[in-house]
Amino acid sequence: ATTPEKGVQLIFLDRGMRPTDPEENPDGSDISLYQDIINKLIKGGIPKSEIASMSPSDGKLLSDETKQKIMDQANEGKIRVIIGSSATAGVGINVQTLLYAEHHLDMPDVPANYEQRKGRILRQHNNYSDEAFQQEYGRDRVKLYHYSTSNSQDAARLQMVDRKASMINAPFEDTSV
Repeated sequence: ATTPEKGVQLIFLDRGMRPTDPEENPDGSDISLYQDIINKLIKGGIPKSEIASMSPSDGKLLSDETKQKIMDQANEGKIRVIIGSSATAGVGINVQTLLYAEHHLDMPDVPANYEQRKGRILRQHNNYSDEAFQQEYGRDRVKLYHYSTSNSQDAARLQMVDRKASMINAPFEDTSV
């Protein structure tokens, strides 16, 4: 845990945000994975005030002021867990100051979205990737976690994104010239 240092964790999940959206929940279930995660975090001891969702269940976008408030509070260590999608938390969100871990609960279809997600944590001005921090607290650099479900398409999805990314990057990596 990162409690003494007020580390922040970012959870990415593109599907299961709104249970009534057939594209996100094709099986017709009425479960909001976002809300389920939030409930489990609270049950596990994280105060509700330290959890923020960048993707409200009503489908409306957050205002710029609300996003800025979440970013400021995360960078101050007041918000400890942020849950969002590639679209809502993968672009234009600057929470890197105290971002310690990033969790990918699903894989986006487009390699650029995955790169944007990782770009939230793998960047300058992250205290957890600062060498002095590592010496003081004896911790490794930031953590990236990927999750998959047994007997699902998760692993195939990751391989597909990797293949797409290598095809896109191939012309830039040719060293035979």
